[in-house]
Order: sequence, then C-alpha cells, then structure tokens
Amino acid sequence: MKKISKLSILLVLFTTSTVLLTSCQNGKEKEKEKEKSEMEEARKEILSKYEELKIDINERIEEINNRMEDASDELREDLKSAREDLSDERSKLEKTMDDIKDASRDTWDEVSASAENTYASVRDGVQEVVQDIEEWFE
Repeated sequence: MKKISKLSILLVLFTTSTVLLTSCQNGKEKEKEKEKSEMEEARKEILSKYEELKIDINERIEEINNRMEDASDELREDLKSAREDLSDERSKLEKTMDDIKDASRDTWDEVSASAENTYASVRDGVQEVVQDIEEWFE
C-alpha cells in the first residue's frame, strides 16, 4: 500500500511539473510572438517614413534636372552638386532601409536607434540643399 501511495504522489508531482513547465513555455512563446509583432510594426513605421523621404528626394532631384535645362553654366554646376548631394543622401537612406529590413531581434534595438539618427541626418541634409536652391533662385 505504501508503494502505491508513493507512486501516486510521484505521479501527481510529475504531472504537475509537466503542466507547469508547459505553461511557462507557452507564456515565453507568447511573449516572443508579442515582441516580434511589436518589432515588425515598428519596422513598418520606420520604413514607411523612410520611403516618404526617399520619394521627396527623388522629386527634388527631378526638380533639379528640370531647372538645369534653363540654368546658366555656373548655376548648372551648383545644381549638379546639389543633385549629387541629394543622391548621396538617398544612398544613405537606402542602405539604412536595407539594414532595417535585415535586422533580427538581437540587433533591432541598435539598428532602430541608428535608423532614427540616419533619418534625422538625411532629412537635415535634404533641407540644406533645398535652402541653397531657393537662395540661388531668389
């Protein structure tokens, strides 16, 4: 009888442990899924913001190309330089977009922080070029 009682107690303990372990694993999996979902949402938001800035840069490059047609030689050189600056800014943006797309959960915090800095830098660089162009055509 004692053997059956001990065996029953061991069986209950084993079953309880298994249930608790499975419950903890499910909780961890749900937490990982939540983190992944939040990261993907943040990735989409950042990429959307980057895409808008990239479209703005492309439009400004096209505007420069149009203005070059009627520009003097000196102004044409300034516009070429401005176009190259915008192209460089676009390249920075595209490289960072690739980094954002390729980021894993392990690298996400670093990549997203760097992406915010790059975005601000590129946005400011574009604004400087725009201001220069406006001054040239005053």
